[in-house]
Amino acid sequence: MKLSLLSLFSATTAVVYAQAVPDAGAPPGSTTDGIPRPRVGSVPYGVTITACSQPGTVALTFDDGPGVYTLQLLDLLDETGVKATFFILGRDSASSTDVLQRMFAAGHQLASHTYTHLSLNNGGTRYNEVMYNEMAFRNIFGFFPTYLRPPYLECEQDCLNFLGERGYHVISTNVDTKDYEHDDPSGISVSRQLFSDGVAGGTGNGYIVLAHDIHQNTVTNLARFMIDESRRLGFSRDISSTSHPVSINVRISRLASVRHAACSPIRFRLPRTDVAPITTSSHNSGVFEVHSGSFGSFEQLGIDEQSTIGGHIL
Repeated sequence: MKLSLLSLFSATTAVVYAQAVPDAGAPPGSTTDGIPRPRVGSVPYGVTITACSQPGTVALTFDDGPGVYTLQLLDLLDETGVKATFFILGRDSASSTDVLQRMFAAGHQLASHTYTHLSLNNGGTRYNEVMYNEMAFRNIFGFFPTYLRPPYLECEQDCLNFLGERGYHVISTNVDTKDYEHDDPSGISVSRQLFSDGVAGGTGNGYIVLAHDIHQNTVTNLARFMIDESRRLGFSRDISSTSHPVSINVRISRLASVRHAACSPIRFRLPRTDVAPITTSSHNSGVFEVHSGSFGSFEQLGIDEQSTIGGHIL
């Protein structure tokens, strides 16, 4: 049984959360529309996933970052040997490159939370929100993720159809800490209780927990509580820097080869030649590496798609 980290959001609050910026300009470079988006593996596309399929797993997810507290959270994750999934807003990615690269190098999963946090139920802005975030990821890493959490958890059928066509796994939550409503030293106890109540079903179930790395008390209080409580309840065993139960799924836009290590199978796709080589490893022993190569198609990578997509949390 393993512990990982992911996150969540709500629309109906009067508290501080990521503000949508409808007039944010597009990232530089060409669009990502020409990249093939084949469906592989057992994790469904274009449907809402609310729970981990692997019993005994708590997946803690963080939305809306990077923020001013994200580096402090990364320090905590390094200290505790826990891997997280961060649902990233791309609008400020150019000024947060170092933080994002640290996340990636430490073995955390980076996923999409759209470009400016506009609701994806709005058909007039949906395309740009998703595609611009793909471009922002592409400009930093040479790839973009295939996991996405819709802002406010809003995604009606037209939205799901659109995301399915673009090859996305749509992630929601079954444990909402509502930390955006309780970002103060006393109020955060409510979020702690919501977490405890949410995982009270025990290790026979799997949980996707929603929190936000943009809130101070989430980082300074709630995050450590969730890690410690999960371990106390028996949700985690032998957690280390290589225990990363969320498969990393991205679409590559450069020539690349992949070498497996430890517990984190990887799926890469869609080579391109105009992005500089990337080399990355996890904290301590390393989860995976991407390095320059000459593969011309996804199939040539020789990765077991079924184990990559279906063998871990989702």
